[in-house]
Amino acid sequence: MTIRTISIDFDGVLHQYTSPWLNAKTIYDPPVPGAIDFLRELITSFKWDVCIFSTRNTEPAGVKAMQKWLVENGLEEAWVTRIRFPLEKPLAWIGLDDRIITFEGFFPKEAELWNFKPWNKRDAGIAPQEHDAVSAQSDAARDQEEHRQGSTEAKQA
Repeated sequence: MTIRTISIDFDGVLHQYTSPWLNAKTIYDPPVPGAIDFLRELITSFKWDVCIFSTRNTEPAGVKAMQKWLVENGLEEAWVTRIRFPLEKPLAWIGLDDRIITFEGFFPKEAELWNFKPWNKRDAGIAPQEHDAVSAQSDAARDQEEHRQGSTEAKQA
């Protein structure tokens, strides 16, 4: 059987992360709905090497806090012991992170990078696909306006 590695971010993916950051060992918020069941499903399938890759991993107290938080929020301790907490980005088949843009063969404009918002910071009621569509429409309108202005300037020259 093939076992694949999945790298999962903690804050904003498993942990709601609505409270401000205090330190690596302080975790205030509840899980994102479905997070614990998702982890349990991956671990109990025995098809995944589950890695939680977080800035919290750089401190032993941060790893212990995440492990404790997982148990306190319903993940069995036996399953928590099967999760790795690497210090470096693991060689993963796939990653799950709230602060990543999926590369689709083209590079984003710098403004898109500056304006990026993770799923839990976007306007309420706008799903990621809708948010992407709205962004794409805005980009297309901006590009058309830039092209129109360039054409007008060229005619005036």
